[in-house]
Amino acid sequence: MAADHTATPRSEPTSSAPDTDVGIAHLTVVPVNFDPDEPNGRRD
Repeated sequence: MAADHTATPRSEPTSSAPDTDVGIAHLTVVPVNFDPDEPNGRRD
């Protein structure tokens, strides 16, 4: 019983966490690298 309870909650968040982190990271990387003030639209 103890093993089942530990495995179930760990399985669900572990599956969702990487997907969410990757999605947020991709969305964050675009605006961070994009600078509207720069003529190229990029920050070097």
